[in-house]
Amino acid sequence: RDRCGREVRRYTSDDAAPPAIANLDKPAYWERPFVRPSIEAGMHRFVWDLREPPPRAFDHDLPISAVPHQTPRVPEGPLVVPGRYTIGLQVDGRTRKQPLEVAMDPRVAVPQAAIEAQYHLAMRLVAIMDRSYAQGDRDLNAEAASLLDTVDGADGVPTLQAVEAVRALESSKAGRP
Repeated sequence: RDRCGREVRRYTSDDAAPPAIANLDKPAYWERPFVRPSIEAGMHRFVWDLREPPPRAFDHDLPISAVPHQTPRVPEGPLVVPGRYTIGLQVDGRTRKQPLEVAMDPRVAVPQAAIEAQYHLAMRLVAIMDRSYAQGDRDLNAEAASLLDTVDGADGVPTLQAVEAVRALESSKAGRP
């Protein structure tokens, strides 16, 4: 959960594995294997990728910048902004909470306000993707996915062109709330 208590991401031990990527034109072994939290007794490690859930998409792929067995499928959810979060673990009806501080990569010199603007623009694109998926609009969904990759992949204030492109997608039939 973020500092306002909004659930940012949820993983459960009964999460369904995603289906294989249709028409994949790259080696399938590039993809990072699906992992869900274990229900076995003992010590376990589970890694959050610091991303929101992925948007609903008609098409999935693996980026060409692959590392065998470690490549995430795209589209991915937006990276969360640096700040304070709360991690909760629920087992047998009991919940344990722990604070988590997400820090900016020290090699990246981008102001927090720019990262937040990037995040909010990416979340608008996720909303467009989710709505266009529900409405069956493959073209709008693909356009938003492509723009999401561009916006989320930059380390800086979103360009005026990106902001205008999001507005244009939002004003299209499926992009409007």
